[in-house]
Amino acid sequence: MHFAMINSFNPEQQAIIDLNHGWHSCLASAGSGKTEILTERVYRAVQGGVDPKRMLCLTFTNRAAMSMQHKVQHRLQQTQLQTELQVFTGNIHAFCTAYLQRNRVHHGVQQLANEQVTDTLWAKALAKTTDLIQRGAGDVEEILEDTARQFGFERYQLSLQPSQLEQAKRGLLAQKSYDRWDLKKIQRLILPLLPDSVALLDESFKAELRQQLKIIDPRITTAKLVNFAFGLALYTHTEYARLKQRLSLYDFDDLILQALQHLAQHPTAQMSQYEWCQIDEVQDIAPLQWLIIRRLLLPDAHVLLFGDVNQSIYRFMGASIETTRLHLGERPLSLPYNYRSPKNLVEMTNQYCQLHFAAESPQMVQAHHPAQADALLHLHRHYDSDHDTAIIHYAQSLAQRQQSVAILLPTNQKVTAYSQALSQRGVEHFCINQQDIFRSEAALDFMAFITAIIEPKNRVAWSRLFWRFGDIAHHQPRQLRETEPLLSALLMTAKLGALGGDLLDFLQHPDCYQHRMRRLVTALQQNNWLFFDTETTGLDPQQADIVQLAAVSPNLSTTTELNLYCQTSQSLADTTQIHGITPQLLAEQGQPIADQLTRFLQFAEQRALIAHNLAFDHAMLSQQLRQHAPEQFDVYLAHERFCSLQLTQQLFPDLDSYALGALLQQFGLEGVNSHDARDDVIAGMHLMQYLAPYAAQRVAQIDALVDDIQPAIERFMQQFTPLWQRVQRLCQQQDCVPMGELLDLYFNYVEANHSYSLDAMAQTKLLEFKHKISRHAAQSFAVAALPEYLKKVVSFYKTAKESDLITDDDQCIVSTIHRSKGLEFEYVLLPAVMENNFPSFMVINQLEHSDAAVRAEAELLLQEQKRLLYVALTRAKRQLVIGTYDLQAGRHHKAISPFIAPLLGHFAQETR
Repeated sequence: MHFAMINSFNPEQQAIIDLNHGWHSCLASAGSGKTEILTERVYRAVQGGVDPKRMLCLTFTNRAAMSMQHKVQHRLQQTQLQTELQVFTGNIHAFCTAYLQRNRVHHGVQQLANEQVTDTLWAKALAKTTDLIQRGAGDVEEILEDTARQFGFERYQLSLQPSQLEQAKRGLLAQKSYDRWDLKKIQRLILPLLPDSVALLDESFKAELRQQLKIIDPRITTAKLVNFAFGLALYTHTEYARLKQRLSLYDFDDLILQALQHLAQHPTAQMSQYEWCQIDEVQDIAPLQWLIIRRLLLPDAHVLLFGDVNQSIYRFMGASIETTRLHLGERPLSLPYNYRSPKNLVEMTNQYCQLHFAAESPQMVQAHHPAQADALLHLHRHYDSDHDTAIIHYAQSLAQRQQSVAILLPTNQKVTAYSQALSQRGVEHFCINQQDIFRSEAALDFMAFITAIIEPKNRVAWSRLFWRFGDIAHHQPRQLRETEPLLSALLMTAKLGALGGDLLDFLQHPDCYQHRMRRLVTALQQNNWLFFDTETTGLDPQQADIVQLAAVSPNLSTTTELNLYCQTSQSLADTTQIHGITPQLLAEQGQPIADQLTRFLQFAEQRALIAHNLAFDHAMLSQQLRQHAPEQFDVYLAHERFCSLQLTQQLFPDLDSYALGALLQQFGLEGVNSHDARDDVIAGMHLMQYLAPYAAQRVAQIDALVDDIQPAIERFMQQFTPLWQRVQRLCQQQDCVPMGELLDLYFNYVEANHSYSLDAMAQTKLLEFKHKISRHAAQSFAVAALPEYLKKVVSFYKTAKESDLITDDDQCIVSTIHRSKGLEFEYVLLPAVMENNFPSFMVINQLEHSDAAVRAEAELLLQEQKRLLYVALTRAKRQLVIGTYDLQAGRHHKAISPFIAPLLGHFAQETR
C-alpha cells in the first residue's frame, strides 16, 4: 500500500503557506508535507510579486534543492508563467560559492579544491606534523608556541614531558581510526578563533567553542594533552594553508569563512540583503553558517525556518541542538499530521519521543493514514548470523516483489557487509557508504573531463587530466621527483597558471613550445590581429540578435576600422537605452546579418581575433553564423581567438575590476567604454597594445617551465588532444549528447587508445558509476546542446553525493542512517537494534570516562544517538522492521537497545 500526500492543504499547513511577513519557525516532523509547503510558498511569493532575486531558499542537500526547483518551475508553468526561476535554492556551500564568484572575491587564479585534493593536501600537512613530533620536546615546544603566537594566541604555553610526546605519536600514527587523534576535527574547531574571523563571533558562539575545546577529542585524556593537541592542530593547519596558498586553492571551510568576512566588510554586496527567506532542516546548520544567514537578511525580512530538533544528528559537523533551539524560539508553529506512515507506526514514534526527549516534543503527531496490521515487525533470532541472513532474505523477497526497501545501518562498516551479502545473492541494490562513488577513480576522471569542457580555467580539473593523460607517475618533473604524482600535477598546473598559461594552450598546436601565449605574442608583434566587439538585443545567444559588429586592425602606419549595423526584427527598446542604437539608425545603415557576417570575415582575413569577454561574443557570432551563414562557420572557427579580459586576469591577478572601462582608468589608457562597439574596439586595441610587452615577458618563463615538464606535456598532448578535438566539434555543432553517450565517449576512448588503465576494483566502480549517473541524469536533466547541457549537469554533480543519485527506479537501498535523512521508503529494515549499536560502544566508553567534561559530551552524544535511531524509525511509509538477536559470535550475550526495548509491545513478533 502506498500512501500519498493529500490533494489539499490542512489548516495548519495553509496558515504557514499564507505567512508573508515577520520571522517565524515551524516544527516539521517526518512526513508532515513540508516539501509541498516549501514549494507552494515559493510559488505564491513569486506570483505575488516578490522579486525572485531577493528570495533565498536554503536546503541541506543538492537533492532537496533540485527537487524544489523542479516543483516550483512546474507550478509556474501550470499557470503559464513561463519564467526561468531566479530564486537561489541550494545548500549553504553552494550559496557561498555563488556569492564569492558574483562578488569576485576569488578573482585571479584562486580556485576551489575538491575533496580528493584537500584530503591529499591535509595528508601531506599531517605528515609534516608527524615528522615534528619525532624531534625533542624542547624543539616541539618552541615551534608550537611560535606558531600559536603567529595566530594571536599569546598565552599559549607548553611544558612537554617525554611521555606526552609518546602519547601523541601513538595517537597520530594509530592504525585504527577509533584510536587515532582527529586533528582535522580539532582544526575545524579552531578555524573560527583565528584572527580573520574571531571578531565576527558573538559571545554565545565563543562560549560553545570554549566548551567543545575542553573535550577536544575523547581519545585525548588530560588537560595538558588537550593543550598539546591544540598546538599540533594549529601547526597542521599552518602547513595545510601554505600548501593551499602555493597552489592558489581554497576549500569548503574557506568558503564559509571568506563569505562571512566579505559580508561583514560589504553588507550591501551582490547576493545580500534578502527580503524573503525560508530555510529547511535548520537543526543541521552550524553556528558559523547561522552568522552568514543573519548577515544576508534585511532587518524586516520575512523568514520561515523549518526544523525538527528530534532529527538533529550532525553534531560531528558542527550543528548544535542548543543553537537550533535558540533560533526556533519558544513558540514555533507546528505541523501535527503525518502523511507518510500508518497510524500504529506514528503512535510508536510518538511514544519514542515522549520516552527519550519529551521536552523537544510539545505536541504529538497525528496520523493521516489508518493503522496497518503488519506496519511494525520485530524480527528476532538467537544468533547474529541467523539474524543477518533473515534480514537479507526479507529484503530480497521485497525487492523481488518490486517494493521499495531500505536497509539502514549505524556504521559504514555494516553497510559494506550487508551490501556484499546482497551482491552474493544477486540482489540489485543501491549502496551508500563512506566510499562515495563520486570519490572513485572513474568518477574523478570523468568529472574532471566534463568540467574542463565548460570551465577551461579550472586548474583542479585540468591537473587531474594532466596527471592521467600525461602519466606523471612516469614523467615526473625534475624538480618534484619525491612529490606524490597528483600533487606534482597540481603544482605544475598552478605554476603555469601563475604565468598566465593553461594546459589547454598545448592542445592547439603539435609543438609544445608553440603554446598559446607564444602564438598570441607572435600575432601582436606581427600586427596580425584585430579587436572586435558585438552589441546585441539581449544576453541569450539562442534568442538575441547582433545589431552592431565592429572591429579594428592596427598596422605599423595606420589603423583599419570596420563598423557594421545589422537588421533585426526584435525590439530595440533596451538596445536603444543601453547602446544608443535606434530603429532609425538600423533602417538607414543596417544590412542583413548574413551579409555583415561575410564582410566581417573578409575584413578579418587570416588574423587572430581578440575580444573582451570573448566567451559572450564568440557564442553570439557562432549562433548567428550557424543560423544565417552556415557556410561561413568553419571559416570563422579557423581563426585563433583570444580574450583580453582573461589575459589581463592572468597578467594582473589582483585587480579589483576587469571591466574594460575600469582597465582603461587603471592603466591610464586612451578610449572610452561607451557600450558602442566602435568605441569599445578602439579602447580594446589600446588595452592589447599596453598588455603586449607583459605577455612577451611571460613567453620565456613558460618556456622554462615547459623545459622541466616536456615529456609529460608531450604525452598529454598525444593522448588527450584527439579526444579534446572530438568534444570541441560536438560543442561547436551544438550537438545533443546525453550523459550515457558522454560516458561512452570518454571511457571508450581511454580504453581504445590505451591512454591509461584502471585496476579490477576501479573497473567495478566504473560500471557502478556509469549506471547510476547516466540513469539519474536521464531522469533529472533535459538533453540540450552540449555546452548548455554540461553547465547544468556539472553544476549539480561537481558537489553531489552518491545519495543524490537515487531515483524512483532504485527499489533496494543499503545506507547509513545519516545518509538516509530526507529520504523515505515503502519498507525500512533496521538490523541489529542492539546495545553497542544504539548507543555505540564508543559512547558507552565515554560515559564511563574519568573526566567529567568527556562524560558531559558523551551525554550529548547519547541524546544524538537516540535522535539517530528516531530518524531511522520515521523513514518507512508502509512497514518498519527491526532486527535483534541473543548471541553475537555464538557466545557473547547481547541486549536489545535500551532505546527501543520499552516499545517492543508495538511490534508484531516474527521469531524462529
